Amino acid sequence: QFWQRPGLESNWNEYLMNFVLEPTDFGLKSSFSLDSHFFVPGTGALANCHFLLNNIWEPDTLQQDSLHYHRSKDPGVGAFSTYSGYHTPVKSKDIPPHAEIFGSYGHIWFEEREEVIGVVPLEKDWESAQTFLRDLQNRFANASPHIDLILEALWELMKLMQEEEDEDSDWNDLARLVDDQLRQEDDRDVLLSEIKDVIQQVIDLEVEVLKALPPSWRESKSITSLYDYELSKSIRSLEWLQEHGRCMDGLTPGNSSIPQAGRGALAARSFAPGEVV
Repeated sequence: QFWQRPGLESNWNEYLMNFVLEPTDFGLKSSFSLDSHFFVPGTGALANCHFLLNNIWEPDTLQQDSLHYHRSKDPGVGAFSTYSGYHTPVKSKDIPPHAEIFGSYGHIWFEEREEVIGVVPLEKDWESAQTFLRDLQNRFANASPHIDLILEALWELMKLMQEEEDEDSDWNDLARLVDDQLRQEDDRDVLLSEIKDVIQQVIDLEVEVLKALPPSWRESKSITSLYDYELSKSIRSLEWLQEHGRCMDGLTPGNSSIPQAGRGALAARSFAPGEVV
């Protein structure tokens, strides 16, 4: 959950209040009042969203069916949801072994929660970040240690910019560093012009683009693809998965054989006493 602010997941009440959804988000219409909200901890809620790596999509399969129960005759009416038919999301691109599954929450989902989780890079922001990074790598492909030191300092400033914590003194420190380091370069004037241009580009970047960039110039200068870089961070070892993973094969949706019980979650296999369902 790279976009989630630290500490939010430890406050269950705040988490619950900020991540409920409107009935219309599920295709539910007249049967619910306008002030109703839903919190759905199903399999679809397990996937994080990463607008560069999203690799599944949800087919529109939701159906409404009361199983022919009659509202004035069957006591089971109201004991189960009439909405069913939700299918497991299907992959939209190849997913490497042990890689994380990502699904789009939609742009509005993040925009409505910006005060809680901050800004999140969208598809266009990842594209802009890749363009900026490629241009910088081309400019300074064979940069001296002096240039690397300047760019590393600029990256630290970019972190402050993301939280709007950069001050005039920070930029003054960077200017002094640029002046000091470029004194040791033969083509000082040319490099100074290049550095000034890069700094202006950084100032013009949206916060979302800044957040899409790697955390340091040292990492950034050798990255050929932000997609590959981000994907590598989502892949876990088999040992990690065996230790932290949970198998989701215990339940299956279906109609109960118990009279008036309606539709629900049925056991797909036997469970041992004390085993988590």
